[in-house]
Amino acid sequence: MCIRDRFKAINDTFGHRAGDTVLVRTAGEIAAHVRATEMFARLGGDEFAILSTLGTGYEPGALPARIVDTVSAIPFRFQGTNLRLTASVGVAVFPEHGNSVEELVAHADTAMYQAKNQGKNTWTLYDPDRDSTEAMVRRLNWNSRIAQALDDDLFDLHFQGVYHTQDRTLSHLEVLLRMRNPDQPDYPILPGQFIHLAEKSGQVLDIDRWVLRQSINLLGQHPDLPPLAVNLSGRTFDDPTLPQFIRRLLADCEVAPQRLLVELTETAAVSDAVSYTHLFPASTMCPWCWRWRISKATPSPETVSCPLKRTIGGAKSWRTANPMRCWGRTPAGIIYW
Repeated sequence: MCIRDRFKAINDTFGHRAGDTVLVRTAGEIAAHVRATEMFARLGGDEFAILSTLGTGYEPGALPARIVDTVSAIPFRFQGTNLRLTASVGVAVFPEHGNSVEELVAHADTAMYQAKNQGKNTWTLYDPDRDSTEAMVRRLNWNSRIAQALDDDLFDLHFQGVYHTQDRTLSHLEVLLRMRNPDQPDYPILPGQFIHLAEKSGQVLDIDRWVLRQSINLLGQHPDLPPLAVNLSGRTFDDPTLPQFIRRLLADCEVAPQRLLVELTETAAVSDAVSYTHLFPASTMCPWCWRWRISKATPSPETVSCPLKRTIGGAKSWRTANPMRCWGRTPAGIIYW
């Protein structure tokens, strides 16, 4: 498991587009070192994981050392500033460091932070003597709290309006998730405290489906409600049953598909843009912003150009079922184009 050092500073200083560039470039460089028998994936945010089989005579530190050297050698330039970033890598070995997936991921995560505490730009094999019992208990406690919130309906939806910059009219509402705290009901828990842990444990799949059900039910109960934009994780987008799940909810609640916008969270990664277009064949999609507007196909598709677009397969524009305006992000927030 590895994490980019100072990644948050890149996002805060140069914006999310710079952060996306860093993630894509880093993933590509790391993937070049991954063997065909190994599995490479992004866990969320700036965290990546590699599942590897240790053969006879294979040094467990060989791959982490190559990753550290490779990442530190990647040149970046943003707004006239040259940057060299680093990575911290943690290693956990089965069965010495755990007998389950959850234990191995947790211990690799701990080893990664042990590497960061050593000064970053290095790798560390999990050392149980240096592990923080409090940190481990905290991770396990959050898994239990998330499960309880799902079972006891302790999640709430909040909403914020997104407006056209030209005339300041309301475009739609963005759905925000909050967890109620039974001990402090006046202070809801923000997703930044638990979503990254839910992505690692897989609980984010249940959370995303809960949000979809609640949002579509609200649209069905309130026909005058503006369209809702729902953020989903990359792990949910990997689920091949997702389109059918959404279509069934829309049909059951008698909601027009155009009233639902599905967005990929900023913490999620999509490794191959083209491979994901099959999920919503009747959708409008901006391949730069990773936002889909569910819509029904029309006989005469229109070509839409996005001011933030990137080329996919050499195309300068893409075909969509219905016209769609594109989103861009700035340090000041979301702008509607």
